[in-house]
Amino acid sequence: MKENKKWSLPIYFLAASLFLAVVAYYPGLGGSWNFDDMTQIVDNRAVHPTSWSLQSLYAAAAQSPIKTRPLANISFALDFLRAGLDPRAFRMTNLALHFVAILAAGVFLKKLFQTPPFSASVPWPGPAAAIGALVFGLHPIQAQSVTYIVQRMNVIAGLFSLIALIAWLEKDSIKAGLKGKRAALSIFLLSFFLALAGKENAAVLVLLIAALDRCRFDGDLKQWAIARKNLLAAFTGIFIVASIVFSVYSGGLFKGYAIRDFSMAQRLLTQQRVIIWYVGLWLFPFGSRLSIEHDFTVSAGLFSPPQTIVAGLIIVGLTLFCLVKAHRAPLLCLGWLWFVFGLILESSILPLEMVFEHRLYLPSLGLIMIAAALAGMAGLKRSSLPVLVALIIFLAAGTRARNKTWSDPVLIYRDAVKKAPAGFRSWANLCAMGQRAGRGAESIRYCAAALSKNPGDAMAWYNYGIGLYAAGRYPESESALIKSIELHGSFPSAYYQLGRTRAKAGAYKEAETAYKNAVRLERENPVYWYQLALVLLIQKKNLEGEAALNKACNMSDPATRRSPPIYKRR
Repeated sequence: MKENKKWSLPIYFLAASLFLAVVAYYPGLGGSWNFDDMTQIVDNRAVHPTSWSLQSLYAAAAQSPIKTRPLANISFALDFLRAGLDPRAFRMTNLALHFVAILAAGVFLKKLFQTPPFSASVPWPGPAAAIGALVFGLHPIQAQSVTYIVQRMNVIAGLFSLIALIAWLEKDSIKAGLKGKRAALSIFLLSFFLALAGKENAAVLVLLIAALDRCRFDGDLKQWAIARKNLLAAFTGIFIVASIVFSVYSGGLFKGYAIRDFSMAQRLLTQQRVIIWYVGLWLFPFGSRLSIEHDFTVSAGLFSPPQTIVAGLIIVGLTLFCLVKAHRAPLLCLGWLWFVFGLILESSILPLEMVFEHRLYLPSLGLIMIAAALAGMAGLKRSSLPVLVALIIFLAAGTRARNKTWSDPVLIYRDAVKKAPAGFRSWANLCAMGQRAGRGAESIRYCAAALSKNPGDAMAWYNYGIGLYAAGRYPESESALIKSIELHGSFPSAYYQLGRTRAKAGAYKEAETAYKNAVRLERENPVYWYQLALVLLIQKKNLEGEAALNKACNMSDPATRRSPPIYKRR
C-alpha cells in the first residue's frame, strides 16, 4: 500500500519528541549523583580537567577506571569543564544525547520500513517510524539509561549504533552510487568505532547487521550463510574480540565470578528467564515493576525452577525459526533476532550482574519492530491514531513518574528495598545513600538490615561505622570500622574514618596509627595528611605535624576528597 503523505510530518515529530522528552525527564534533572556516578565521575580525577587542552582530554580517556570507554569519559570531562560537578548539567547532556537517539531511531525505522521486503509489512512507514521512535524514547524502561548519569555510556553506544545502521542501509540503497556507498561505509565504520568507545556492548551491532541481512535475503539459511560467508567471518572475529575485552573489564571470565553469588552455569541458565522477563517488563512497564534492583531467583538447573527450561525452549525455538524462516516473515523475525542478539553479550556467560533495565536501551527497538509488523498484519487504520497517541502519553507519564523517583538517591533505594527486600545490596546502598545525604542516624537502620543479610561485607560495616559516628556512638563506630578493616585490609577510607572516631574519643596515639595507615594506602589524598597533621600537633609532635601539614597544602585538590564509597554497579 502506498504511504499516505499526509502522515509524514517530520517537523511535528521533531517538536513532539523534544516536548515530550523534556516533560518526561524534567523531574530527574535536579537529582544528585548516584551509585557508579561516584567512582566514575565524582571521585574520578581524570575527568576533572583544569583546561580544554587535548592532553587533559586524553588523560580523561586513558586514566579513568574504565579505560575501554574513552568517548564516554571524554564527554564527562567536557561537562566538568563547562559546569563543574553539577549533576543537572551532566543529566542535560544525557537527555540531549537521548533526544538525538530518538531522532536517529526515527530515521532508521523509516528507512527500514521503506526497504524491501520489510516495506510489505508496514503500510505507512513514515508515521509508523515516528510512533516507533517515540515509543523507543519515552518508554519508562529507558529512564535508567538516561537519568542514571554514568549510563551515558549506554546511550552513546546506542546512538552511534543507530547512526551506523542508518549508514549501512544507505550503503545498500539503490540510489546510492559508488561514491555514496563509500561515504556511507566510512560513516558506518566511524560510527561503529564511536559506539564501541562509548561501551563495549556495541559489539552486538555486528549481530544486528547479520540479522538485518538475513531477514532481507530471499532464500533459506544455508544459501544465505554461503552467500555471506566473508561478512560472517569478519563479524564473528569482531564480536569475539569485543567479547574478550568486555570479559577482561568484568574481572576476567572465571576470576569475575569470585565476587558473584552465582556460578557461570547458573548465570547462563537464569538469563533465559531474564530475557523472557524483559519482554514482560517492556510490555507492562508499571511503576510497581521498575526498580534499580530486582530480586531474581537464580536457576540452579534446567528444571529448577521449571520456568528455566520453558524459557530456554521459547528463546531457542523462536530464534531458530526466525533464522530459518526469515524470508517468510521478515519484519517479525528481524524484531525477535534484534531483541535476542542485542542482549546476547550481557545475557551470556560474562560475569556481570544478573538483571538491569538499562540493558534494554537498544534491544527494545526489536520489540517495536514486532509491534509494527503485527499492526501491519492487523491492518491498522488512521482511526487508531488517537489510541497510539494515548499510548505515547501514557508511556511519557510513566517515565516522568520514574524520574521523580530517580530525583533523590535515597528515594530510589527506598523504592528498591520495597521491591527487592531480600537483596543485600539494596539495603547496603540505601545505607550509603543515607550517609551521602547527611542522614547518618537514619542510615544506621539500613546498614543493620544489610549486615543481617551479609555480615561478611566490609563495605556495609564501613558504612555502619560512619552512621554510628554521625550519631555520636564512637565506641560502636570504632568496633564496626575495625571489623571492616579485618575484612578488607587495603581500605584507606576505613582507616581514615577510624582515625576520626578515635580522635573524637581522645585516643590520639591510636588515631595517629589509623591515619598513617590511610596515607600509606593512599598517599595523594590531602585530607588524610591534614587529619594526620592535626593529631600529631595535638601530641606536640611538631616537626612531624608540620611535615604532614605541608604535604596536605602542597597537594590540596578538592577532587581528592572522597565521599563514603558505595557498591560499584556494572
